[in-house]
Amino acid sequence: MQREMMMVHSNENKIPISIRWIKHQDGSLEPEVNIDIDDFIEFDGSVVEEIKKFKTNYQKLLNKADKLKIATKHKKSKKIWRLCKILSDFNEQIESKFIIQDSMETFSKDIGMSLRYIKNCINFANYFSYYDVSDDVQFGYYNAVTDCAATLERKGLLKKEKQFLKECGATNSLPTRVEYRKTLQKLIKENP
Repeated sequence: MQREMMMVHSNENKIPISIRWIKHQDGSLEPEVNIDIDDFIEFDGSVVEEIKKFKTNYQKLLNKADKLKIATKHKKSKKIWRLCKILSDFNEQIESKFIIQDSMETFSKDIGMSLRYIKNCINFANYFSYYDVSDDVQFGYYNAVTDCAATLERKGLLKKEKQFLKECGATNSLPTRVEYRKTLQKLIKENP
């Protein structure tokens, strides 16, 4: 299995690298990081340390992603949020050091989850705080909100929807997810 992630140079002090997955004799996979020699020489600071840190953190992220897959099966939304937050924080950390071409697609392939699911996980952690989330509400309802969270936020409705989900979860009065998605669409149309 040899997958490659390309990072392209765009901003000053950001490192363009490529990652290739190499398979060891025992069958284990490990990311191998490559860098152009010119960037290696011109980088301000220790590029070797940055690459080591990136490689270690990426491997940790992939290990945590396995826990995310398990958590989604057990439907514990708070645990899912914590793991999504790790993915979101890692994505933010990468963007501060690297420019990654097709980063979401790379996460999707390496983590083994759909591109839409990866995006929803990152948005879930970005639009909801730990205290907004309830284990009484399935992750699918949060996905419905994150799909239109930017619009809801712009219209001043996001906070209200967070409270609605929490209250309905506590009273076991959630509508079906299909009904809830329709309600969200209607809410957005009715509030210019």
